[in-house]
Order: sequence, then structure tokens, then C-alpha cells
Amino acid sequence: MSNELMDADWNLDTLLEVHYLFSRLGKRRQQALSALLHLADRNLKPITVSPLDLLKNLVPSLAYEPDAVVLFYSLAEFNTPAADEALKAILRESERVRNEDFKKFVEIAVAEGKSDLLKALDGLKLSQQKSKTLRHAMSRSEE
Repeated sequence: MSNELMDADWNLDTLLEVHYLFSRLGKRRQQALSALLHLADRNLKPITVSPLDLLKNLVPSLAYEPDAVVLFYSLAEFNTPAADEALKAILRESERVRNEDFKKFVEIAVAEGKSDLLKALDGLKLSQQKSKTLRHAMSRSEE
């Protein structure tokens, strides 16, 4: 079913199917994320909401769940413009992410060669712990 969704025309039915799958747990959610990334990378014409807008709106809320680190790593591995935008959206919402998850997000970004995504945090008010984590990671990535 996920492959059908990846190849679907971008219309309201596709939007609603993706939304439905995102509301499910586990495998269904991963299928929806994968399909949405493929749709976003096809650069389909937007309806009221584009796939990328939907991705950027849905993904940050997933960053507060127990498997958030897996989500972040999966997005980093996709290595597409749409996945990078989703990662930026998560990072912009970092005040609601647990400190230990934030640290892992930053480590993954650096390890995957995506230190530039951390610039999405410029100008955001971060907790003392998150600021320290970010400074440390940025100094390591510049070495």
C-alpha cells in the first residue's frame, strides 16, 4: 500500500490517506513518512497544502515521542531536500524535545554531515543544556 501512495497523484484523497496513516502507530506511521517523503521529492503541484508543508507540520510533533531518535536518524538517512526541511522543522521546535533526545539529534546531524541543519537553531532561545550541547557539537564539526 505504501508504494501505491508514493506513486499517487497529489490530491485531497492522497492528503487524507497520509494523514490517516500518520495517526496510526508503528509500521503505518513509518509507511506514511516514507510515502510523504517520496511525494515531496516528486515536487508535485500543491493543493491547499503541499506535501512538504504537511511533512513540516506533522514531523515535529513526532519528535516528542519515545522513538524520536529513530525518526530523526531515518530522516537524516533519506538525505533529500524534503527530509532536510523536516529535520529543520524538528530542530526549530527543540524547546519541547527532551535534552537527551536533543543531544542525540545533534550528534546524528553532525555524524551524517548535516551540521548546516543546526543553523536552523540560530536565534532560537534554547535551554542552557541544549545551548551547551549545540556549542560543543558545532566546535567539533569545525575541527
